[in-house]
Amino acid sequence: GMPGRVFSTFENPNNYAELLVLFMPFMYALILNEKGAKQKLIWIAVAGISAIALAMTYSRSCYVAFALATVIFVCVYDYRLLLPFAILCICAIPFLPQTILNRIMTIGSLQDSSNSYRLYIWDTCIKLVRNYGVSGLGVGPKAFLAYYRPIAYKNAATAPHSHMLYLELILEYGILGFIGFIGYYIRIIRNGFKSVKIASKEERAYIGAGIGALIGIAFVSCAEYIWFYPRDMFAHLIVLGVLAALVRNIGKKGE
Repeated sequence: GMPGRVFSTFENPNNYAELLVLFMPFMYALILNEKGAKQKLIWIAVAGISAIALAMTYSRSCYVAFALATVIFVCVYDYRLLLPFAILCICAIPFLPQTILNRIMTIGSLQDSSNSYRLYIWDTCIKLVRNYGVSGLGVGPKAFLAYYRPIAYKNAATAPHSHMLYLELILEYGILGFIGFIGYYIRIIRNGFKSVKIASKEERAYIGAGIGALIGIAFVSCAEYIWFYPRDMFAHLIVLGVLAALVRNIGKKGE
């Protein structure tokens, strides 16, 4: 029942949705921190247009990630706003288009071909992890395809990647590369939560945006290899860098 999926300048609507999930929480921070009424209205318009675009990508994992990122943002900024925010979201459900509700209802359904398709890919990738999980296969899609295609299921033989960031990290970089990245990721988020205690209200908005974006995209990474498109990879690393810089500056102020 989908009328078509928006993908902007990306080749894939899911990848476009991932970019929106990474940057939309920062629009919340800009709206709240902007002093001028005109600039605030501009950011509200930008956030509204971005929300419509995200809805029209029909990316189910990014719907959940966006909701998760928004909840985390509200909790970090001011947890007392969580109840009115939840009530607002519940009241908004009846106003969602039926096509979006139908799409949400297929989350996790194996009747959906894109969901079952991933299971075939993951089964093959797990076999590769058993054999090459320590050393990795090498960086890039060519290395992946050289090992994947000879043992892939016929109905998933054309997959260019593992459709999961965490699997891809192990396959390309080995278990040590996976542990290194995940350890760094968790540390950045943990330090973000710790810095909230001494942050100003304006700083809390940006910290909440960074943490929300990283946790939201971490959810998407369970079903998507978000680094396959370089722009999404750069956006992901930009958000990591922004949050790391915020935490460092707030820490210096605390000292």
